Amino acid sequence: MERLKRLRGRAEPRSEVERPAAANGALRAKNAQLETTVGALRTEIGQLQATVTALRAENSELRDSVGGQQSRIAELERQVEQQAAKLATNSRNSSAPPSSDGPAVPPRRRKKRGLRRGGQPGHEGATRALVALAAVDEVVDCRPESCTACGALLLGEDASPERRQIIDVPTPKIIVREYRLHRLICLACGSATKAEAPEGLPDSVFGVGLHALAALLVGRFRQSKRLVTELFEVVYGLSISPGSICAMEQRVAAALAEPVEEARAALRRAKVVGKDETGWRLLKAKAWLWVTATDSLAVFTIARRRSSQIVKQILGEAFAGVVCSDRWSAYTYLLQRQICWAHLLRDFTAMSERHRSAWHRQRLAECARRVMAAYAERQAGRISHDEMVRCLVPVRERTRRLLTWTANSAPGSKAQSMAREILKLEAHLWTFLDDASIPVTNNLCERLLRYAVIWRKLSYGCDSEAGARFVERILSVSASLQLQRRDVFAYLTAAIDAHFRGQPAPSILPASS
Repeated sequence: MERLKRLRGRAEPRSEVERPAAANGALRAKNAQLETTVGALRTEIGQLQATVTALRAENSELRDSVGGQQSRIAELERQVEQQAAKLATNSRNSSAPPSSDGPAVPPRRRKKRGLRRGGQPGHEGATRALVALAAVDEVVDCRPESCTACGALLLGEDASPERRQIIDVPTPKIIVREYRLHRLICLACGSATKAEAPEGLPDSVFGVGLHALAALLVGRFRQSKRLVTELFEVVYGLSISPGSICAMEQRVAAALAEPVEEARAALRRAKVVGKDETGWRLLKAKAWLWVTATDSLAVFTIARRRSSQIVKQILGEAFAGVVCSDRWSAYTYLLQRQICWAHLLRDFTAMSERHRSAWHRQRLAECARRVMAAYAERQAGRISHDEMVRCLVPVRERTRRLLTWTANSAPGSKAQSMAREILKLEAHLWTFLDDASIPVTNNLCERLLRYAVIWRKLSYGCDSEAGARFVERILSVSASLQLQRRDVFAYLTAAIDAHFRGQPAPSILPASS
């Protein structure tokens, strides 16, 4: 019934006047409600748009922050990797000297032969040989006066007495020689004439021997100027100032200028030279000490730069010989080179200990050892040069193959780049196969520089250009004469004496030059 009533109520028509008014009111109410809803939605949209804008700005800031953090993380990872590589650096995988190895570096492995330390059973002891009689300064004959058995007087001469020699040094003593230049009056004309100083008399109060000894103590035995003055005071009782040592150094440098330039010119004509460099200090600024050497001659140069321009100045623009050196870029312009295999062995070792490529390092290092072992066999005369070349043919092929593998697939990026750099120089790895006079390592120059490195650590370099010239020349002369097994002190004495006399100094070139 209720449903029927509702249906009837719907079916009853409204009046013509009531229907539009009711419809319009409902529409207006609905429209107002919609407008309110739209306003609220617009407000909400505005708030959402503001939120989106803020979120976008925040997102941009976060992206920038994340990008910066990623860059920072990458930089820190790079620094950590560099620090780890630096901590892993030692004398086996870099050019660092063995003295820089810390206690964490394991000692070099040596083959155990099962022998005790010291002389082995059956080994003949080494004793100092007696000095020839012609070089003996004093002979003291010791003869017994009476027989130890019966006490009778002993006479006669022993044809072959037991000889015992005592080697000693005389008590150090300086020699002071006074020259008196007299002025005499002529009896004929009354004019005064003063005697002239003897030829070669030094302008300094110190003589030739003192100049040579001071130069040798500073330039060869690495003594500071103050220690040299103390030595003269303690040993000779001579009071001398550090400034006087500096003045003597400059005179010695002037005396050695021509011989060193002559040696420099000879090296520019050499067929094969070794080349290396190390850091130095000049006027409290960074500089470089260069060495150029053969088996019998060495010349040092201090320069501000470590570039190919310095190499050209030292060797000359038209140098036609072979240069044995490391892989430093300053030597890239040279057409004929021999890359040092000792440096390569350290590079290969670094692949394992510093650059995470142990597999490649082990095999490349074995190739380097085989190259140096074959060269040592040839140097010892156990195989000929041609035999060495033949036995290194498979080593050469294996080295190329391993370097290619390393450049393409080594796990360490640094090892890959190192292998690519070495492959670019492949033609210069094997120059020694074409000429028996070319060495496989640059160890000679490294040994010559090692002395200078120790001197630099003690003296902190040079504080003047004049001091730099003294270092260059005294190192060149002492190293060259030592290579030739000549008396350095005797040469310095002769060169300084010639300088005081205005004469040319003796040459430091080997006798065969």
